[in-house]
Amino acid sequence: MKNKSLALITALLAVVPGAYGQQAMKNREITREAPLTISSDVVEGSQKTNKVVYTGNVVMKHLASLLTCDRMEVFNDEERFDAAGSVKWKDSEMNSELTADSVRYFKATRVMHAPAKPVLTLLDKKGAKTVITSSSMTRDHKQKTATGEG
Repeated sequence: MKNKSLALITALLAVVPGAYGQQAMKNREITREAPLTISSDVVEGSQKTNKVVYTGNVVMKHLASLLTCDRMEVFNDEERFDAAGSVKWKDSEMNSELTADSVRYFKATRVMHAPAKPVLTLLDKKGAKTVITSSSMTRDHKQKTATGEG
């Protein structure tokens, strides 16, 4: 696990310039407004595209959210995260879980979009489940809303 973390930090430093990269190395995680961590089996980064690609057992933690998937591309200049393959997004703050083939997440706005057949499961305080399906869904984690289309 230690080698995975070091590979992660090394890949991030390759694409994250200046003090931001130094801060990431110091804290062993990406930190701006709120801590965000990503781990995976394989990490590859490119300064040319300013992108980091995580593959195999990807786990992203941000605030009250935990996302798992097979592959994630992180576009550092946009703070955009594209997750694909068996995506599962758990949000403990909203007592919900979303599953989808793919998800796009914007860290700064905390808005997530699932473009193809997402399933959102909500749990109320008594543990009763409500399952919502649609052809696509946008979730605003700041506003605590979800909008389905189709």
